[in-house]
Amino acid sequence: MKWFKKHPKHLESEVKELESNSNYEAKHTSRDNLLVSCGEIVVRLKKTLKYPVLIVYPDSTPYTLPKVYLLDRLLSKEEVNDISRLPYLQVDKYLRDKIKFYHRRHQGADGSLCLVQVDNLYLERAQIYPVRQVIGRVRDWFAGFNTGRLPPDSPEVELFYHFSNQNKEVEFLLPEFLFDGTLNEGVFYGARLPTPPEIKRIYIGVAIFGKNALGLFEPPKEYDNKQHLLFTEAPELSQIQKYETERDKDENIIQKLRSGKLVRVCWFEITSEPQPFETVEQLVLYVGNGDKDAGKSRLVEWLNNEFRECEHREYPLIYVGLRFPARKVGKELQVFALRKREGSPYLLEDNLEAKVEMLNNYDIEAVRSEAFTDQSYHLRNSARANRSILRSKKVTVIGCGALGSEIADALAKAGVGQIQLADKEMFRAHNAVRHIVSIDRMGCPKVTAVAERLILHNTFVDVGLQLVDILDRNINEYFLEESVGISTMADDNVEGYLNEQAIIYDKTIFYARALRGGKAARIFRVIPGKDACKHCLALYYLDKDKHFVQITEDETLPTIANECNNPIRPASAADLKVIAAVTSRLIIDYLQGGEEDSNHWIWTTEALEGIKYEKQAPFVLHSSFLPPHPDCEYCRREDPVKVIITEEALKIMQDEISKNPALETGGILIGYREQLGNVVITLASEPGPKAIKKKTRFIRDTEYCQKIVHESYRECGNKGLYLGEWHYHPYPDNRPSNIDLLSLTAIAEQKEYVLDKPVMIIFSNKGELSCTVHPFNKKYYFAEFSTKETKC
Repeated sequence: MKWFKKHPKHLESEVKELESNSNYEAKHTSRDNLLVSCGEIVVRLKKTLKYPVLIVYPDSTPYTLPKVYLLDRLLSKEEVNDISRLPYLQVDKYLRDKIKFYHRRHQGADGSLCLVQVDNLYLERAQIYPVRQVIGRVRDWFAGFNTGRLPPDSPEVELFYHFSNQNKEVEFLLPEFLFDGTLNEGVFYGARLPTPPEIKRIYIGVAIFGKNALGLFEPPKEYDNKQHLLFTEAPELSQIQKYETERDKDENIIQKLRSGKLVRVCWFEITSEPQPFETVEQLVLYVGNGDKDAGKSRLVEWLNNEFRECEHREYPLIYVGLRFPARKVGKELQVFALRKREGSPYLLEDNLEAKVEMLNNYDIEAVRSEAFTDQSYHLRNSARANRSILRSKKVTVIGCGALGSEIADALAKAGVGQIQLADKEMFRAHNAVRHIVSIDRMGCPKVTAVAERLILHNTFVDVGLQLVDILDRNINEYFLEESVGISTMADDNVEGYLNEQAIIYDKTIFYARALRGGKAARIFRVIPGKDACKHCLALYYLDKDKHFVQITEDETLPTIANECNNPIRPASAADLKVIAAVTSRLIIDYLQGGEEDSNHWIWTTEALEGIKYEKQAPFVLHSSFLPPHPDCEYCRREDPVKVIITEEALKIMQDEISKNPALETGGILIGYREQLGNVVITLASEPGPKAIKKKTRFIRDTEYCQKIVHESYRECGNKGLYLGEWHYHPYPDNRPSNIDLLSLTAIAEQKEYVLDKPVMIIFSNKGELSCTVHPFNKKYYFAEFSTKETKC
């Protein structure tokens, strides 16, 4: 059914407006398959001007604006009747040779005007624009064309879409280094991404070479984000430099250019944004900033022997770029393809005049180019996922199964700066039905396959991977330092071990698990010392605490497979995707400094005992806060130890640091414990003659330090005991690193040491001192310390 039968009142009002509007003189109107009107837009300035147009109503009227084509002449009544009988999608083809291009913004490649830019897509009702408003905007556009003051458009409107000749075969991704203001003209190289050739050839900028504003050549630069180039055959910078300076001597570059794996784009800085154009002559004018001769000279210098080389290429196009001031800040770069007209001769004479003459044998096509910068890539996430905050954040994903892979993917797309993947499993065919990875990665480690997906979705995120069984590793071996963890392993024993290590080494972890076949989920956060840990939850469960929501398994959904003690439970990809989305949102909010009033969340689609429903509402997230359980062996607080440091011990450490403040150093701490449990440090050792001291690494001389321990005990007895370690960081941070934590925790665990609460003193390069105590099987803490004169 046609729109005019469904909306007769709209049809009646539109036809009346077309016949009576003072800014439009209708010549012929026809209604058949389409409603079509041909007439003239009337512009009254110092004199009255008239411009022929064709107004065509699509099938989706009134929800879509009528299309207004700018014509080179008025159409006859027969032509208008013919158009009205056409299917809407064939109108462009019929009008192709009847369009007049004014080469200004707002006129698209099909010759029609872009009339309305919609900012709000979420109105309570459809926004209908009557033809009266459409005609008014077309009239304003023609008035602006004559006065030079076109109606403003959005700064985000891409220049490419206003060119009448567009190349549909090629597209460019332009990294930020191509907009560096150091260079004024030159060439940049694009490496081809592995897209199917029948779709489009896409190139990413990989290197730039050229001259500055003074005409001096600058050293070539290459794109430094190698992760973005994993799927290309980007050449070495030295090869490009050799090709530019010794053109015929790098066969590798020549072959890549001829096969289309690489393209060379000559580009030029110009002073202002160009208007749309369609001839090489106009391009020459822009290259010369209005000077035709300067443009030819500048253009031909960089095209060099592109005219001759082009005939040997699989895709015989020559590329030229114009870089100009952007509408907001920075610069834009518009690329063009020069295509030799069929039948035109190839370059026979190798001189400047011949090359200039060759320009007349080429047509020009605008090529779509997209800024591929951190800012542009994350623009669609802005406000809800703040890249400026998330860029510095790290997440360790423990478990890359169906739920973990979805969470990792969401966090990567949100722009979390660094993601580490940890898993021991291989990807199997049946995993694909719930996973972000497809069946073509069957047999690969899950961490490898997921890492590839993450890089392809957001190459600005640094992705690392660890093929590990976490039961065989210390958490510091696979857990990114200063990161937040997310565990989705759904194995109580494995996560119990993870929880124990996370508490000891002070790692914040979110745990997420799908329950009842995906109809419910439990998500909880554990900040050691603040939140109930996983062991705390087990105690709450045993206590039948009213604040802990117990979720029983659905007996109708049993385990469907068991891969050698790895039970597989039912839950559709849709269930897991929702749970992953909720979990990701909670993690993003936490990383962005959101409210921490809750640390435990239940998502459910059904009524559960222990959860209050106002109207039995499904798909609700219930939040609560659970503090550490008072009986938890990991979270139970003990009376903190206070540390007293003698001035003699303090001076030894400070003197050792002053020998070379650029290198790490350290030693051991000697002293005793008072009856109340406080620690008194009477002596700090030097590192020893065989110690290794570097900018980011320190290993003390064990033999030397052991000798100090024996001598102190012999001289002072129980007042000369080993108490811990001291360390110097040649940077501002005096917090324990992962290596420091490993060292002190190992000391607390080993029976060879007669103490279960070793002390660590760390100096920063600002001379600031921190003192931490590392109790066995518990989280370390910062201790109060003081100095005084004390001897054994």
